[in-house]
Amino acid sequence: MNKDFFNKLFFKTCRKIGVIYAIIYRLKYLFYTTIQLIGIQVKGKKNRLFAKGIKYPVYCRYGTSDSSVFNQIFIHEEYFDIGKIDNVNWIIDCGANVGYSSIYLLNKYPQANVIAIEPDPGNFELCCMNLAPYGKRAYVINSAIWSSTVDLVIDKPLQNNGEWAIQVRPCQAGETPALNAIDIKSLLEDFNIDRVDILKVDIETAELEVFAHNYQEWLNKVKYIAIELHGKECEKVFFQALSSLKYNSWSSGEVTFCKIDQLIQTL
Repeated sequence: MNKDFFNKLFFKTCRKIGVIYAIIYRLKYLFYTTIQLIGIQVKGKKNRLFAKGIKYPVYCRYGTSDSSVFNQIFIHEEYFDIGKIDNVNWIIDCGANVGYSSIYLLNKYPQANVIAIEPDPGNFELCCMNLAPYGKRAYVINSAIWSSTVDLVIDKPLQNNGEWAIQVRPCQAGETPALNAIDIKSLLEDFNIDRVDILKVDIETAELEVFAHNYQEWLNKVKYIAIELHGKECEKVFFQALSSLKYNSWSSGEVTFCKIDQLIQTL
């Protein structure tokens, strides 16, 4: 990291989370990096971090992808472009990781409730910790979004892409399931939800399955979507699913945003 880039990032961090919190954030990183160099193992140690406009502190595991996710959500405000929405009641966070996106949206919409779904046990544990201060406004489910309620295994890529790159796939013969998937239609029924105001999706290519099958009964109940599409095939399947709806879409960084207006009326 060159000096100019570091300075720009540091000043942006100051603007987004405050000067004091930015200094503490940087000092903690330097401290743990230093003791790691002298042979003290600190990977996974939880740090408490603060962000401007966020009511409660959040926890981050040193040496994991948590710090990168923290930067995306609170420093670069990845979901800022979803805009200001009136009367947000229900947010569904598919691929919640450690809960930062849920926290960002809960603070942006203080009247809203969130359902956060995360398959990885370690991420799920920290997600529960981070969302605990929000009480009954936050529901955390250790599962994965799929097109049906099938048995899944967690499939970690061979390359080390960090804790934010966890994938799931259906069980093969002889495999023990790690979890049972949940589909969005069943989720809406379980929580008696008529409308999803914001559907956030970052599920590491599983969107291929979610938007290819059994989406017709729930997609027109969603008002806004914020989705990270992992490749051209995912993009094609997603927009094909939206083709029967009237919508506006735009992109910012890695996230595609959609505002769904209504079903297209056909004769």
